[in-house]
Order: sequence, then structure tokens, then C-alpha cells
Amino acid sequence: MLAIGARMHYRLAGMPMDTTMLVGMVLIPLGLALSIYGLMPRLAQMRATLQNPHAHLTFHLADREPLNRAHWTLVIVLIIALAIDVMKPATLGFVIPGMTVEYDISKQTAAKLAFWALLGTTVGPIL
Repeated sequence: MLAIGARMHYRLAGMPMDTTMLVGMVLIPLGLALSIYGLMPRLAQMRATLQNPHAHLTFHLADREPLNRAHWTLVIVLIIALAIDVMKPATLGFVIPGMTVEYDISKQTAAKLAFWALLGTTVGPIL
């Protein structure tokens, strides 16, 4: 997309949806589905748990506890945090070239803005 954006002076608004972009958009949820599948217990284990009300559906967890609501909440929060964390550098790769043209600033200034944004993202939660 960045290579295509060069022809548009890195203004990605109005970029045509080509085959590469569509394939990439399909691969994202496919990768997510495969990741979720990898986390799930096997079907035989799930059937055995459903047939026996006293059995627990266990994953290979460090705490050796049956999977409960707190585990699911933690997994969901971590998935969201990982998705946001991965999007930041990818988004900056698209934003910086366009920002230099659109706001008439130097690449160094745009890089400093990106640096301070990422620094705030990493240091802010710790503080």
C-alpha cells in the first residue's frame, strides 16, 4: 500500500481497493481464527467435559486451574492490546510520508512526533 501511495503523494484517502489489499484484509481474520483455534482444547476433550458435569475444561496454563472467566477476560484484553500495539508501527509507516507533504513539515519533525507518540504509549501505562 505504501508503494501505491507514492503515486498519490502518500495521501491514502481514496486509494483503490486492489486484489493485494483485499487478500491482506481476508488474511487478517483468517490468522485470528487460526490463532483462536490453536488456543482451544481439542474436540474430544470438549465432548468429554460436556458429558461429565464434574469435569473441567483445562488448557495448558501455568496456574493449572480450569479455564474460568478471569482467564477469558485476560486473553481478550491481551488480544486487544497486541492488536493495537502491532497497528502503531504499521500505521506510522503510512502516516509519516503523508504528514510531511500534507502539513509541510520535515521528515525529522514527523519522526519526532512519531517518537514522542510511541514513547508516551510505552511510558504512560507504567506511570
